Amino acid sequence: MDKSEVLDIFHPAVKEWFLNNIGTPSPPQIEGWPQIQSGKNVLISAPTGAGKTLAAFLESINRLLEMGLKKELPEGVFILYVSPLKALNNDINKNLEIPFQGIRQLFTEKGEAFPDIRKAVRTGDTSQYERTQILKNPPHILITTPESLFLMLTSQKAREILKNVHYMIIDEIHTLLGTKRGVHLALSMERLEALAQRKIVRIGLSATINPLDAAARYLGGLYRDGNSYTERPVEIIAPAIERNKELKIDVPVEDYRVLEQGSVWPDIYALLVKLIREHKSTLIFVNNRATAEKTAANVNSIADEELCRPHHGSISKNRRLETEELFKAGELRCIIATSTLELGIDVGSVDFIVQVSAPLSVSGGLQRLGRAGHRLSAVSKGVIIPKTRGDLVKSCFLAEEMLNTRIEKERIPVNCLDILAQHIVSMCCTEKWSENDLFSLVRQAFSYRTLRENDIRKVLAMLAGDYEHNEDIPAKPRIIWDRQNKTIEGSPYSKMLVLSSSGTIPDRGMFPVYLEDYKTRVGELDEEFVFESRIGNKFMLGSTPWRITRIEKNRVIVAPTSAIGAFAPFWKGDGIGMPFEQAAAFGKFLKHVMEQIENDTFIENALKSSLLDEKGALNIRNYLIDQVEATGVLSNDRRIVVEYTSANENDNKIVIHAHFGGRVNSVLSILFQEALDNKTGCKAYTSHTNDAVLIHLYGYFDELSDIFSFLSPKNVEEVLINALPRTSRFALTFRYNAYRALMMGTRKHGQRIPLWVQRLRSVDAMENAQKYIDHPLIIETMRECLEDIFDIPNTIRVLKDIEQGRIQVVEKKTWFPSPFASEILFQFEQEFLYLEKAPHPGHNEYPAISGLESLNLSYRDEKPGVLLRDEAIAEIVKKNNAEWKLTQVKSPNELHSFLLIYGDMPKDAFTGQHAEWITELEKENRVVLIPSPVPRVIAAEEAGLYSAAENYEFPVPSLSFMDREGDAWTEEEAITRIIRRFARYNSPFDRNELIGRYPFSGTKLEKILSKLSSDGTIVYSDQYKKYFHAAIYDRAARLTLNMAVDEIKARDPAELTYLLYERQIAVKAAAAEEQLYEAVARLGGLYLPADVWESIVFPARINGYSPGLLDKLCSSGRIVWRVKPDEGKNQFRLAWFRAESIAFESEENSESLNLSEKEKNIYTLLKKRGSAFTHVLTSLSGMPAGELLDILKELVLKGLIVNDSFAPLRFFLNEEAYKALNTMQKARKIAAMVSGMEMGRWEPAYPPKPLSMQEFIRRCGLRYGMLSKEITVLEDSPYTWPEVYEKLKQMEYSGEMRRGYFFTGISGIQFMLPDVLNKMDEKKPDYLVLNASDPAQPCGRIVPHSEQELPFTCVPGTAVVFFRGRPVMLLERYGEKISFSSDIDRLSEPVQEFKKAFQAKKIWPDRKRVAVKYWPEDPEQKEKLKSVLAAAGFIPEIDKMVLWRTV
Repeated sequence: MDKSEVLDIFHPAVKEWFLNNIGTPSPPQIEGWPQIQSGKNVLISAPTGAGKTLAAFLESINRLLEMGLKKELPEGVFILYVSPLKALNNDINKNLEIPFQGIRQLFTEKGEAFPDIRKAVRTGDTSQYERTQILKNPPHILITTPESLFLMLTSQKAREILKNVHYMIIDEIHTLLGTKRGVHLALSMERLEALAQRKIVRIGLSATINPLDAAARYLGGLYRDGNSYTERPVEIIAPAIERNKELKIDVPVEDYRVLEQGSVWPDIYALLVKLIREHKSTLIFVNNRATAEKTAANVNSIADEELCRPHHGSISKNRRLETEELFKAGELRCIIATSTLELGIDVGSVDFIVQVSAPLSVSGGLQRLGRAGHRLSAVSKGVIIPKTRGDLVKSCFLAEEMLNTRIEKERIPVNCLDILAQHIVSMCCTEKWSENDLFSLVRQAFSYRTLRENDIRKVLAMLAGDYEHNEDIPAKPRIIWDRQNKTIEGSPYSKMLVLSSSGTIPDRGMFPVYLEDYKTRVGELDEEFVFESRIGNKFMLGSTPWRITRIEKNRVIVAPTSAIGAFAPFWKGDGIGMPFEQAAAFGKFLKHVMEQIENDTFIENALKSSLLDEKGALNIRNYLIDQVEATGVLSNDRRIVVEYTSANENDNKIVIHAHFGGRVNSVLSILFQEALDNKTGCKAYTSHTNDAVLIHLYGYFDELSDIFSFLSPKNVEEVLINALPRTSRFALTFRYNAYRALMMGTRKHGQRIPLWVQRLRSVDAMENAQKYIDHPLIIETMRECLEDIFDIPNTIRVLKDIEQGRIQVVEKKTWFPSPFASEILFQFEQEFLYLEKAPHPGHNEYPAISGLESLNLSYRDEKPGVLLRDEAIAEIVKKNNAEWKLTQVKSPNELHSFLLIYGDMPKDAFTGQHAEWITELEKENRVVLIPSPVPRVIAAEEAGLYSAAENYEFPVPSLSFMDREGDAWTEEEAITRIIRRFARYNSPFDRNELIGRYPFSGTKLEKILSKLSSDGTIVYSDQYKKYFHAAIYDRAARLTLNMAVDEIKARDPAELTYLLYERQIAVKAAAAEEQLYEAVARLGGLYLPADVWESIVFPARINGYSPGLLDKLCSSGRIVWRVKPDEGKNQFRLAWFRAESIAFESEENSESLNLSEKEKNIYTLLKKRGSAFTHVLTSLSGMPAGELLDILKELVLKGLIVNDSFAPLRFFLNEEAYKALNTMQKARKIAAMVSGMEMGRWEPAYPPKPLSMQEFIRRCGLRYGMLSKEITVLEDSPYTWPEVYEKLKQMEYSGEMRRGYFFTGISGIQFMLPDVLNKMDEKKPDYLVLNASDPAQPCGRIVPHSEQELPFTCVPGTAVVFFRGRPVMLLERYGEKISFSSDIDRLSEPVQEFKKAFQAKKIWPDRKRVAVKYWPEDPEQKEKLKSVLAAAGFIPEIDKMVLWRTV
C-alpha cells in the first residue's frame, strides 16, 4: 500500500485531519497501519520524530470513532497504552488531545455529533478520586505504567474495566527488555489477554532497540496449542530511516594535565554557560543526580542568574513539572537532567544537547541526542564534554558508535522466580487457580517459556511458607496452597502484600524531604546520605539550598537557607556495566588510534572526522603516548596489561587493564580475589570497571608475577558459585529479590519499610534460605548473578584465549600509577566510599548486621546474667504461643495454615466456629485426626511426619510437606521435628506435658530433649524449672533487659564529668609509684601528644608527681611507651602500655622499611643485641654522639625503637632549648646524656598485641565506665560501631553490660558497666578542676561544646573549673584570660578551687605563676573579678593580677 492509499483505511474525517495537520504519512505509519488494521502484532522501530505514536494509535482511534458513530462504543478500556515513565504518560495524554480536537472540530463544522470517546491516565500519581472515577466511568483509552497495570490486574473492580481491551501499546519497549521490569510486564500482558479472553493486538514502539527479533518475540509471547506452546507472530516494522546527527566533542581545557584552577569543573561550568547563552533552548545531560545538582548550582552562580534548573527522580513531581513548563514556555533557557528526560517527555522545542562526560550507553546517548530537533527532518545537534583524558577517549569511541547507530544488544532475563512469586500472589488475590491453569498461563510469557514445573512448585512452597515453617518461623503464608485438591488461592494478607510491596524497582532507601509545614514535598534523599547528615547541615536540591531542621524515622524536614556552605547530596545507584562485545570494540578502537599515532596520521584523521578539534586530538594523543611510556605497551581487545604499582610498602595495587566490560571484569574480579587469597595468604580486595580490574593486596611483600596463571577457564562457574554467597553483590541481590518476591513483609500504614529493617529481615531470610539448596530465592539470586550480572561464557572465552595465546598478557612494574591506572584508582575511591557495606580493603568477608533471630548470641554458651521477669515471660508467651494464635484465625483456610505452622493441636482446643471449620476441612481431606494419647488434629500434608513419629496409619495417603531426600522420615527425625516445633510454640513446658500429649517413651524423649539442649534449640531454666525454646528464652531475656532500660532515667551530661573523673583520676592506690602504674593501666593504649603526659595527665593523677617517678617505673619493666609512627617531628603522639600488652614475639620485616643506610645500621644493631645504652651504640657505630641522637630520634618517630626511660623523649621534646645553647654548652649536654645512665637502654619497638573486640570494649569500660559511638570514635576504634554494638548486645545478654539512655546530649545507644551504674548516685565533690586537654575532660570530646554554657577549645593552655559537672570558669592562655558563667556572685569558690589545684601542681605544673591581664568590658564585673582574685591571693602587678606558686 503506497502513501496515497494508506490513508483510505481511515474514516474521511480522520484522513482529512491527518492531511491538513501532518501531511504525508511517514514510513512507519505506511507500513504499520495496514498490519494493525489486519489484527497483527507489530514492533515499530524508528528514530525520534518518525511518527511512531500516531502509527500505533491512529488505527485504533479510527476504529473507536467508527464504533461510536454506530452507537457501539464498548464498555471499558479498548486501547491500553503502557509506558515506563509517568511523565511520558502525561505527555501522551496531552498529545492525543490534538487529533481528538482536530477531528471533533471537523465534525462540528459539518454539524455532526462526535462520539464521547474518553481517555484517562492511571499512574502512581493519580489521586484516589481520579482512580474512583476511572472505575465508575471507564475510559476507552487508558494510559498507564507497568506497575499500575499490575495493580489493576490485582483489583477485582479494575479487572472488570480491562476485559474489553483490544489493543495494547508498549512504548519505549527497549527500556524494559533487559530488566526485571520487562519480565514483570510480560506476565501482565499474558494475564490481560487471559482476562480479555481474546487476541489483543500488541504494538511495541522504540527508537533504539537491538536485537529486533528478540524484542518481537518478547512482545508476542506464546499461546497454548494443545500440550505445546507456540510463539505468537509479530511483524517487525523498521524502515531504513536515518536522522541527521551533528555531534562533536568539546574539550573544556587546553591540556587536562595542566588545570589552572586545580579542577576541570570550573572550565566545564564556564563552557556550559557559554553554550547555554549561544542557544535558545538547551538540554544538558549528566550521569547522576549529584552532578545535576552541583552543575546547576555552579552554572547559575557563574551566570549570576537562573539559567538552568536540575531535573531528576529525587526532585518532587511538582518541581519537575514546573521546570518543564518554564522550559517549554521559553522562560528557562536550560534544564540539567539525568535519564528522566532521556525518553520522549514533552519539554517543547530543544535546540541543543550537551552531554557532560561520556554517556553510559550508546542507546542512552542516542535517546538524549534525539531530543534536539524532534522532527524527522531536523538535525540533532549536540556536544559531549569530557571530564578527564580517559573520559575523552571513551567519549570519542561512544560518539562514533552513536553516529553509526551501533546499539548494545539487550539480553532478556528468563525464569525470574522473584517476579513469578509476586505475580502468583497477585493472581490469587482475585480468583482460585488450579495448578495446571496457573502453570499454563505463566509459560505463555516469553520470559518463562522454558520454566520447569518443578521450579513453579518451589515458588508455591515458598509462598505457602513451607521453608519458614520448617524452621519454626511463624510467617503468614502468602498464598493458600491446597495440595490435596491442587488449587491455589489468596487471602486478605495476600492482597495487603501486593498493594503495599509490589513492583520491580527495589527500595534503595529514599527519604522524602518536606518543608516544615509537613505537607510540601521538595524531593528525596538517599538513606545513607541522611544517616551521615546532622541537623543544621545544608544541601542543594532542585537548585535550591535547604537546611535540615529535623530528621525523623521516615522523612527529613527542611527550611530554605542561604547557599553558602550548601553541598550536593549523593545518591547511590548500581549498574551492571558495558557488554563484552562493546567493550572489546573499545579495545579495538584504542588499537586503531594507537596505530594512527605511531604512523603520525591521527591528528589529521581526527580533524577530518569533525568529531574532534585539534585540542581534543592532542589530548588523546598525549594521553595514549603517556600511557605507553608508563607501561611499555597499550592495552586493547587482544592485549591485557597487568600493572603492579604501590602507594606504600604495605599497599600493593594491581591494575589489570582489560577491555572486556563490566560483566566480564566483575567475574575476573571475584576469580582473582579467591585465587590471591589462597595464593598469598593475605586478604585481597578487588573492584572493577568496564576497562580494568583493580586488586588491593595489604600486607603482602613478595613480588607477584604471571597472575593470570592463577586462573583457569575450567572452574570459573565452580569458583563463582562457591564465592558468591560471601560477596556484598549476592547479599544485595538477595535483598532485592526477597523484596520483589513479597517475602519481606508489608508496609505499616502505607509507610515504606526502613532500609535498615529491610537489611535485618534480608539477613534473617538469607540465613534461613541458605539451608535449602533449592530455595527459590537462592536459585534466583544465583541465576541473576550468574546470568544477568555476570558474563560467564565470555569470561571463559577470554581465559581460553589467554591460555592459547590469542590474547597477550604483558606485565609491568610502575613506581607511580600510569595515566590509565590513575583514573581507575580515582573511580575506585569514589565507588568504595559508598559501598552497600564497604569492608576495609584487604577483607573479602562481608559480615552483615544480623537480625534478632540470626544473632550469634551468647545463649549458645551461657545463660543471661539477669533473672527473667514474669511479666516479660507472659508477654512473649502470649505473642508466640499456639493457643493465643488460634484466637486470631478467621477462616477455614487460615485454620489449615495455622496447623501447618503450629503443628498438632488437641481437638478440644477447637470450639465454636473453629470446630465447624475443622469438620469442613476434614471432609475435604485437608486435616486428619490422631486419636491417642489425646485426640489431636494435624494438617493432612503432615500425615507422613506423624506416621513416622507415632507409628500410626492414617486413613488418607501421606502427603509430603517438604521435599526431603527419599521423601521419608526416620522415627528419630520425626520425633525431633515435632518436639522442636512444640517447644517453639508452647514454651515454657516440662517433660510431663510432652508425655501427656505424645506416645513417646521416656527414653526416646530424654534422648531428643538432650539433643535439642546440646545444639542450643531449647534451654532449661533453673529459675522456672521448665524448658524454653531458645528464641523464646532469648526474647524474654531481652524484654527483661528492655524493661530495665525503660526504668533508667537519663541524666544530665554534666554527670558524665564525674564519671570520667572517677574512672581516670580518682586513683585509689596509696604509693605514688602505684598511682602512676594504675593511671597507665587505665589510660593504656591511648595515644596523646607526647608532651601532654608529663605536663597534664600524670600531674593531675599522681600526688607530687616528678619525672624521676616515671623513669623509675619505666626501668622496672612494668610499663613501656610506644610512638604513633610517622606523625611529625615535633607533634608526635605516644601511648603507654603495661608490659604484658606488648607482642615481644613479633617479627618486623626490616627489608620493607623506608630507612636510610645509617638508620638501617643502628636498627639492625639493636635487633641483634636486643638492647644497648647510648654510649654503647656510640662506640659500636663509630658515629658522633650528636648524629647518633638524631638517628635515634628518627627511628623513634618511625615507631621502630623505644627506650626503657622517658628521658630521651624529654630531650627530643625540649629540642628548642637545646638549640638555644652555645656550642660548648651543647657539647657538654650531649656528653652528659650519652655517658650517663639516665638515658636508659634502647631496644627495638615490638608492637602492642592486637585487641579482640571484647578486649577493646573492656579497655573502654575501664577508662570511661561506659561505651557509646562517640567514645569508639575518640578511641580510634579498630572496629566499626555496628560491629561493637553487636558485641555489646551479647555482653548485655550475659550481664557484663547494661544498656540504657544514661546521659542526654550524646547518641542514644549507650552501654555501662553494671558496677558503675550502681555507684552513679554516690556523693560527689561539688568542684573539679581539669585541663581542657585532659582525656578525663568530656566537653568537646564526648559531649558537644554547643551543649555547654561556656564553650572552649581543648588546648593545654585552658583550665576548666567544673561545678557539679558543668564548666563555670575558664582560664585561657595559661590564665591570662578568665571567663565565667553568668553567676558572678559565686566566683570566689571556683577561683579558690583553681588556686588549690595550681598550688598542688595539678594544673600547669611547669609554670611558676598565673598572670591575669584580660578583663571583662563591664567595669563592674571587672572590679568584682579583681576583688575575688585578690581575696584568693592574686597580687596586683601593674595591669595584671598574679598568683605565684608557693611550692
